Amino acid sequence: MMANRFPDLKANSIYQQLMTQLDEIENTILERREAYNAAVQIYNSTRGSIPHLFYASKLGFVEATYFEVDENGIEQLPSFKTDDGKILRDTMGRMASVATENVKKIKDPKEHKSQETNQQE
Repeated sequence: MMANRFPDLKANSIYQQLMTQLDEIENTILERREAYNAAVQIYNSTRGSIPHLFYASKLGFVEATYFEVDENGIEQLPSFKTDDGKILRDTMGRMASVATENVKKIKDPKEHKSQETNQQE
């Protein structure tokens, strides 16, 4: 550590402030890493539980990876990408189209029956 080689540096108030700030930053990173990993654990356990287990992967909810540090101390977070927003929008769009068609059938059954007859011919 640099302060051991330069004793005057330890006494410097700016150095002390820097060390305090670095300690606070390290604690913040640790807290955020723990919060992220806790959220990943909740997400993965919810994704793998019934009834979510049956539809999660079909809707694009992939298993999330934990935030880990390798042997060199270099933090690496594998990319976690999911298309759940797009898949959900597409699914909801299809459901809305079906619902709209059904509402049209209910509102005007005569017109719908004539359209079905024309399609069959």
